[in-house]
Amino acid sequence: MSSNAITIRRKYIEVFVTTDCLLLLEMKVIIYSHSVDVYPAFDILFPLRWIILFVIGFQLRFRIADIAISILLKFLDSLLTYLSNGNLSVPSRYRINRIFGTPEYIRYPVCKTCHTVYPPSSTTATCTFVKFPEHPRAASRQPCGERLRAEDGRCLKIFPYNPIIGQLRRLLSRSTISQRLEEWRRYPTPEGILIDICDGRVWKEFTGPDGNWFFEDCEDIISIGLSLNVDWFRPYKHSQHSIGVIYLSVLNLPRGLRQQPENILLAGVIPGPKEPSMEAMNNYLGPLVDELVDLWSGVAFDGSRVKTLRAALVMVACDAPAARKVVGAVSFHAEKGGCIRCWKEFPRDSDNRSDFTGAELGRRRRMGKWYRDARKWLQAQTEAGISRLTLLFIFCISYYVYF
Repeated sequence: MSSNAITIRRKYIEVFVTTDCLLLLEMKVIIYSHSVDVYPAFDILFPLRWIILFVIGFQLRFRIADIAISILLKFLDSLLTYLSNGNLSVPSRYRINRIFGTPEYIRYPVCKTCHTVYPPSSTTATCTFVKFPEHPRAASRQPCGERLRAEDGRCLKIFPYNPIIGQLRRLLSRSTISQRLEEWRRYPTPEGILIDICDGRVWKEFTGPDGNWFFEDCEDIISIGLSLNVDWFRPYKHSQHSIGVIYLSVLNLPRGLRQQPENILLAGVIPGPKEPSMEAMNNYLGPLVDELVDLWSGVAFDGSRVKTLRAALVMVACDAPAARKVVGAVSFHAEKGGCIRCWKEFPRDSDNRSDFTGAELGRRRRMGKWYRDARKWLQAQTEAGISRLTLLFIFCISYYVYF
C-alpha cells in the first residue's frame, strides 16, 4: 500500500497519512450492507460515505471547531454539486449529527455579570435575576439588567450542556463496556488491602433510596457510581481567558478504562473569560444536579437484560480551589477553618495565610449541619448576612437543600 493510500474495510476506516506523522482513525461505523439497517437515514451514495467519515475523523483527531467543519462541508457540497451536475451533494453538519447520533448540546443562555443560567427556550433580552428580592433597600432589589442577546437575537454567552443520562445509555450500549462494569465483583480484594474505591468503606456502605446497598447485584437494575471533576484551563497561549469543564467518570469500570477519553462523560463547558464565583458555580451545576436526582431514583434503560439505570455521585475529585467551589466551601485563604471535613481553626502567618502544618482532624462537620447552613444561606437577604454566615464556616451550596 502506498504511503498515502486509503483502505476501506467492512467495519472500520483506516486513514494513513505519512507526511510528518501516522494518523490512524478507526471509526466503528458499518458502511456496507449493514449501514442502512443501523442508520436508516444514512442513504448517502457510497462514494460520499468515506469522505464524510474522513471529515468527521479528521475533526476528532485534530480538534477542529464545528464551524470550520461546517464551512468545509458546504465547500465540498458546492464542489461536488458542480462537478456532478447536481447528482451528488454533501449533507450538512446538522444532518450528519442526526445520522450518527452525535449528541446535540443543550445551549443555556448565561448572564455575563451574575452567571444566571436561563432555560434554552428563554427569549429574555436582559437578565431579570434579583439577588436579594426582600432587601430592605429598594436599590438592592433591582434586577441585574445585563444584556443577554445581541440585536440580531444571538445569545452573547451560552453554557453548552450535554445530558449525562443519554451519555450513560450510549456508554452502556457498547458491549465491551457492559462486560467490564461487573469486573470489580468478580475479583475481590483481600480484606485489609485498599487498591480501588470499591475496596473502601464509602463504596461498601453506600445505601440507595430504598435503604439497601446501592451497588447490590440485581437482575434488571444496573447501579453506577460516578466521580465528578471540575477544572479550568486556558484554551489559548499567552492569554488570561479561562474556560471550565464539568465531567464525570464511571467508577464501576476498571482503572485502566475509567479515564480513557471515550469513557468520560463530558457534562458541560463553563464559559469564560473568568472563573465563576463560588455562588455562581451553583448555576452551572444545576442541570447536572437535576439529572442526578432522576438517576438516584432510576431511569428506563432499554437493554437486553437491564431495564433500569441508576447512578449516584460517590465522590468529587478536583484540586483544592475547584473542589471548594463545587461543594460550596469558601476558599481556605478566606476563612480561619480551612478544612472542609472538620471545624478545626488554623493559625495565620505573618502574611495572613493559614498555616496547616501539623494539623490534626478536629470535630467533624455533619451533613445535617450542611443542610441547615445551606437553608440559612438561601434565606439571607443582604450581603452582610452572607458575609456573617461565611465567617461561621457556612457551606454556601444551594442545591443541597433539594436532596
